[in-house]
Amino acid sequence: PGIAARIFSAVAGAEANVVAIAQGASERIVSFVVDGGQVPAALKAVHSAFHLHKVGGGKVGRRAQGTDIILLGVGRVGRELVSQITALARDGRAPVRIVGLIDRAGWVFDARGLSQRRLGSLMLHKQAGGALGDVRGGEWGSAREAVDAMGAHSLMRPVLIDVASGDTGPALVAAISHDMDL
Repeated sequence: PGIAARIFSAVAGAEANVVAIAQGASERIVSFVVDGGQVPAALKAVHSAFHLHKVGGGKVGRRAQGTDIILLGVGRVGRELVSQITALARDGRAPVRIVGLIDRAGWVFDARGLSQRRLGSLMLHKQAGGALGDVRGGEWGSAREAVDAMGAHSLMRPVLIDVASGDTGPALVAAISHDMDL
């Protein structure tokens, strides 16, 4: 419900004038016409309203109460925090999921959430002194690159939790630019 309202609110916010409207059999099929010069602004506004500029766009809001966690820093404190978050999620007390882990030289990310089994194996790898870039599905790069890559996906109320010991300023600025909470 409310898809047409979101579309036309976004278009109005872009100061584009709708000339004609047609709606199909469902509220998801909406066509409208704007002046040719207003098309880029209207298109950008609609994409932004539905997060279509992100990978997996349009999925925002499916888990209205959910939160996606990205953890920056996977040392002793980070590993304990992963343990506590997974315990809360397992008990059903908190609708959260950890989608990303970032260490000094790399990251692991899954927009659907890292499973408890995967998190367990990653924590053992980190406890043994391994880097996240070394694991299957891991990427090498800076914390800022990791946040930019994760921020390109459609996440549920993403929160970046910084428990790293080094300078994380650039990653935090990137997180804010991707509308993440810190």
